[in-house]
Amino acid sequence: MATDRGTPPLSGTATLTVILDNVNDSRPRFIQPVTVISINESTPSGVVVATLTAEDPDLNPRLEYYIISVEAKDDGDKPVVGLQDSFGIDLHTGAVFVRNRLNREFVTTFEKTVSVHDNSSEVIDKSSSVPNARLSINVLDVNDNAPRFRPFGVTNFTEKILEGAQPGTTLLSVSAVDPDKGPNGQISYQLLHLPRGEYVRLEDTSTGKIVANQTVDFEKVQWLNFTIRAQDQGTPPMSSELPVYLQIVDVNDNNPVFLQPSYQKPVYENVDLGTTIVRVTATDADSGLFAVIEYSLVDGEGRFGIRSSTGEIYILSPLDRETKDHYTLTAVARDNPGGSPNNRRESSVQ
Repeated sequence: MATDRGTPPLSGTATLTVILDNVNDSRPRFIQPVTVISINESTPSGVVVATLTAEDPDLNPRLEYYIISVEAKDDGDKPVVGLQDSFGIDLHTGAVFVRNRLNREFVTTFEKTVSVHDNSSEVIDKSSSVPNARLSINVLDVNDNAPRFRPFGVTNFTEKILEGAQPGTTLLSVSAVDPDKGPNGQISYQLLHLPRGEYVRLEDTSTGKIVANQTVDFEKVQWLNFTIRAQDQGTPPMSSELPVYLQIVDVNDNNPVFLQPSYQKPVYENVDLGTTIVRVTATDADSGLFAVIEYSLVDGEGRFGIRSSTGEIYILSPLDRETKDHYTLTAVARDNPGGSPNNRRESSVQ
């Protein structure tokens, strides 16, 4: 309005329109500065797991998103290096996606710092976000590992066990490990393809301890062959199997047995020296040296001898019927020749 100073004053008006032109001087800011998500370790590459969105009150901002830091940690909260490229971010949308395969057994959490920049800003100091956004990613376990028997690379378990092991005796202990977590890494054991006789069992399904279920007799069974399975509790479960070979070792637990309860033989008094008059024979149900028989006479009265390997009793010195017309001898059969006295078994016969 313009007014003069006359009497009466006169005035005139005009309309002035002021147009405010935008100056890009506002910082972009994240709508949600802190984001926490959980994803499966099996998430394929290229899948978007989160989108970090920023806004800028200025007109026509050109926002670009960048990951400026990555911190990865394992299950023990220790830093894991070399995983900066596990995730990528779309420059224009802020969509965070999986870039490289994840493995929960090596890394459990990612802490990422994301910054957004306005490339059309006219005030350089205010072109980037303050504060930056923080994205926490928890990697969830997937049952992607089968149990592995120790030592790694073993193809079977072989053990020698003594016959006569009493029920409950530990025959073999095996163990398997599974790097998965929770139920996916919990292992139970099972025996498969067991031989007849129910000779072995697991002491507990949560351990790999194999114990005797009943006494094994070498004379009946020489090998116990079966399969042990280690299976986790995942869904679906994963398992590994290995053959087990238990060789039964013979123990000297059988006495020699003569083929006859007694022997009787007539002989002429004028028989030549060295003549075999009778042969005693014994057998032993054990094996190896435990089945080898050595013969001896308790007392041959100087008239008779015995060949230790064959059991042949022969004339050692001249006989005279008018002096003595009958002899009662005791022949002894001992197994395990050369063995320690407390590991030899014997029987006798007249």
